[in-house]
Amino acid sequence: MKILFLNHNVIWRSTFFRCFHLGRYLVRRGHEVTIYTIHPKNRFGIEETVLQGVRVVQFPDWLWGIGRSGWDFFDLTQRLRRLGHETYDLVHAFDSRPVVIHPARALQRRGIPLVLDWADW
Repeated sequence: MKILFLNHNVIWRSTFFRCFHLGRYLVRRGHEVTIYTIHPKNRFGIEETVLQGVRVVQFPDWLWGIGRSGWDFFDLTQRLRRLGHETYDLVHAFDSRPVVIHPARALQRRGIPLVLDWADW
């Protein structure tokens, strides 16, 4: 199964850890997992890596500091554009900030099942 995890945090912070560790276990069970997350510094250019079998796509964000947490319109448009070229069997939205919920709902409108969770303190 091809699974997309949508994360609103910068890589290696907060909810990214939940995404990554869940994703690597799913990869071990034979699934393909992609995480969309925010690059810590880039304002332009998408970076893609594979970490322990998990494909991690880091999107640029024009905001800084705490603003780099899922609110950037440029990040959102890049994610939506990227989704036009990719297919998934399931989407898991971690939180519901704009860079997460809008791509998740776009996939749901295409008939892709959506799992939405919320990790609060």
